Amino acid sequence: MKTFLRLLPGWMFLFLMLPLHAQVQEDGKLHGRVTINLGLGPGGSLGPCLRSHGDQDLQIARDDCAETEGVFAWSKYFIRGGTQQIWARAFIDLTFRAPMERGWVDTTQGTNGLVLGNRNFYAEVGNFWGGKEVVWVGNRSYDYEDLWVLDLRILDQHGPGLGVGNIDLGLGYFASAFFRVNSKNGGPSQDTIDLRWDRVPLWGGLLKVALLQTRTLSTDSKTGAKRFAPMSGSQLALIHRLEDEDSENKFFVQAGQGLYGGNDLVPFDQGRGAEFNNTGEERDPAWMESTLYQAEREAVKRSQAWRVGNQYLLYPEFLPFSLQLAALYERVDFGGLHYMEDSVIYDRPRMETRAWMLRPIWDITARQSLALSQGVVIIQNGLGHRRRLLDNTVTESREPVDRSLRRSEFAYIVRPLGWGGGTETKFHVAYNEWNPETRRDVSRGPLQNKSQGWTGGITMSLWW
Repeated sequence: MKTFLRLLPGWMFLFLMLPLHAQVQEDGKLHGRVTINLGLGPGGSLGPCLRSHGDQDLQIARDDCAETEGVFAWSKYFIRGGTQQIWARAFIDLTFRAPMERGWVDTTQGTNGLVLGNRNFYAEVGNFWGGKEVVWVGNRSYDYEDLWVLDLRILDQHGPGLGVGNIDLGLGYFASAFFRVNSKNGGPSQDTIDLRWDRVPLWGGLLKVALLQTRTLSTDSKTGAKRFAPMSGSQLALIHRLEDEDSENKFFVQAGQGLYGGNDLVPFDQGRGAEFNNTGEERDPAWMESTLYQAEREAVKRSQAWRVGNQYLLYPEFLPFSLQLAALYERVDFGGLHYMEDSVIYDRPRMETRAWMLRPIWDITARQSLALSQGVVIIQNGLGHRRRLLDNTVTESREPVDRSLRRSEFAYIVRPLGWGGGTETKFHVAYNEWNPETRRDVSRGPLQNKSQGWTGGITMSLWW
């Protein structure tokens, strides 16, 4: 608790001062969002950060993490034409993320300190051929899709590239893009072609079709040496939206194979499970060496993954009540991958994930709300685990294990008077239950070697 109280004044000051700096940039059209999570465990420990999945696509307890993250977006028109004239715009989107303390589980890859990035840094030109089309080039987070109630990423293609979009087909709009991404850890570059057919009228709503094809090169992106085995993958996603005055529904089906299939390879305990958002930037290049891991690569080539999910939002205009509901089913076939445990070779079984979240919200006033959340994640044959025992020794296993996390949360949400943007502060307390195998890396802390516990915290959000 002393650590929490020591950090709180500084973060509150940052939270209050950010809008003052943002208003200075009105001419540059600066927009942004900053979120500060002060997650608490027993005894006031920071950042329990409960996770239950092999990768970062799904997380139902993110508010328990102790971290700060934000995005600052700036855009400016350099050529502003009429409806039929050429226009040009530059777009810069800077992000940061800073974990304040690691408490219970650490599944992140890379540094545990401040992470800075330029998620978007590109230019686009419109009406280039006299139509509605838009041409762009640069570093871009491209047409992101998610089920935010589950904190689930559906499509998260990003990196350096170029493309053209908003091409009117009469029945919907077409967009195509090409990306080349280099691994942060060295190794081969990965090329991706992304084709999308969007805003297609269907069943009273709009359909989006996304087709992605990716491949890795055989040459080292830094030295040019030819030392890697080329790999490829493809995926198809169908996303349907249905909206009216007081509700929204998003339904999706997604299937992938190869590099977009399943992965439970080295380095140990960093297997990603389903690889739908594999851009190549986080990959360890060791398993792609042409002279090593040939059988494992063949399994990845044969691997398949698919998932289906739905998110429903209800917000009646004349009632002080709203509802958020989301559900997911995911299945990963690892293509006949084998693993060794105690000198015995086993076949890697299929991994299945089921998750859902229900959150009714009651509006006490226009600026105050109460929310109850019930969330569940159940994983059959999940990724192997690394466990820290009471004597501080670590046991490891490649054997697939079942995982589960159940969470019940009560939250009080307040939205104070704004200054032209928006602010929201959430105070929450939650009771969590998990099975022992859910603990991928139980570090020193009050939740070590337990299977249930209370967590809570404060989440402050600001946007403009």
